[in-house]
Amino acid sequence: MNYLSNGTFHTMMSHAGDGVAFYKSPQIWRINHYRFFHLPTDRSGFYTYIKDGKEYWCPTSEPCKTKPEKWQSTHGMGYSRFEASKNGVDVTATYFVGKYENCLIWNLKIKSDSDKKITVFPFVELGMMEFMRELQWQCYNKHQLSCYALDDVLVYHYGVETQPKPDETPLVYFATNAKISGYDCDRDEFVGSYRSEENPMRIEEGNCSNSTLYGGDPEKQIMAMDSVKKYLDTDLGVKKIHPSMTTDYPTKDRNLTMYNKGCGENGSVFCHANTWAIIAECMLGRADNAYKYYHQLLPMIAQAKAGEWRYKAEPYVYSSNIFGPESDKFGLANVSWLSGTAAWMYIAVTQYMFGIKAKWDGLEINPCLSSEMLPAKVTRVFRGVKYNIIITKNEKVFIPFDSSKSEVEVNI
Repeated sequence: MNYLSNGTFHTMMSHAGDGVAFYKSPQIWRINHYRFFHLPTDRSGFYTYIKDGKEYWCPTSEPCKTKPEKWQSTHGMGYSRFEASKNGVDVTATYFVGKYENCLIWNLKIKSDSDKKITVFPFVELGMMEFMRELQWQCYNKHQLSCYALDDVLVYHYGVETQPKPDETPLVYFATNAKISGYDCDRDEFVGSYRSEENPMRIEEGNCSNSTLYGGDPEKQIMAMDSVKKYLDTDLGVKKIHPSMTTDYPTKDRNLTMYNKGCGENGSVFCHANTWAIIAECMLGRADNAYKYYHQLLPMIAQAKAGEWRYKAEPYVYSSNIFGPESDKFGLANVSWLSGTAAWMYIAVTQYMFGIKAKWDGLEINPCLSSEMLPAKVTRVFRGVKYNIIITKNEKVFIPFDSSKSEVEVNI
């Protein structure tokens, strides 16, 4: 084993590219899986699969069944290097921990003695950060993890409840300086059924499925939001559950709620959650549904529909919830001012309906606006530059940041 570290980020790496990385503590912030006593030994690790025609192999030698024709492994002070060759392709893979960056850097050099097309698949199996929790409760806690693509960067979030230091738990990024053509965040989608790192299904097929660990596939996303509209949508907003439960469900002694039907979490229009329905519809490109959910929840609109006496709250501020249709007080706005709705509605409208998002090197504009909101004019100040944006259609554009300009006109 070689020990690579900058004092904060650490990696133990074997002569075959297997090992484990952790941030500060291997007990609570372990980055990837490493199986200490399982067969096959010395798995998993930091692999790069080289697919050349129908064959694929790794410069670390492991874990592929097909081995390089030539191979050499070197552990040095602060680095591990692997040199391998097969069918005229020479690969040098060097691993080291950044001096200032808390990350394991993979430096890959590929050379071929002839023109050919090869595909490169970097692979690491991210694990639950807490070692003991994974051993004891992974069947539950694995559903509190998320992994998704943000542009060309894969982001892993460890969101497990009651973790020791949640405010210090890092986000984990897996990124490359080359343009990616696909990814898989779900190990089972990448490896396949009854397979291992030795023969991943997606490498044999030559492509990834772009799987994530949240959100499901597009068809299921559409089905889910169609069900929201069918069962949960009301004239005053999207209610939380349907149908509401009775206070003796499932039994009087073990009831799930003390709220009356249509109140609170038991079937009210929970305003905070409505903003996420707007975001979801924008992500699906369904502008009319997004606008409906946005418009009907506006306090002045909801008050006008329910009636001033029934609504009983200010027409200029969001409430926490509005009593649902299964309550005899349907339309009563409950707990005004004390709500996260306003902040999340701002995000839903600006970043998803208008579609204006700050990126590393500029502004991305990807609007999802219904005909009622077009044309739209937005002023956005970004890094000291004023952007005057006119949107006439739902079309995605990117505006590179230019510090030499104080004002930019954008027409879509």
